[in-house]
Amino acid sequence: MLMIFPTVHWTLCAEKALKSKELEHIVVPVPPHVNEGCGLGIKVDLILKDLVMQIFQQEQIPVEKILGGKC
Repeated sequence: MLMIFPTVHWTLCAEKALKSKELEHIVVPVPPHVNEGCGLGIKVDLILKDLVMQIFQQEQIPVEKILGGKC
């Protein structure tokens, strides 16, 4: 699943939050046709979606888009 954030700042905040919880993730470039704002996104395993969203909600990290988030 690919998570896209409003800005690079929020992507880096999200990465820091995931690192602090020792959750596996990958920061990847996002093509402009997918998102015109931020050029980075974070890939996480779909089975972690609920946990990751809970962490982002607690940390008040806004998620702009989620791609590939369907089971």
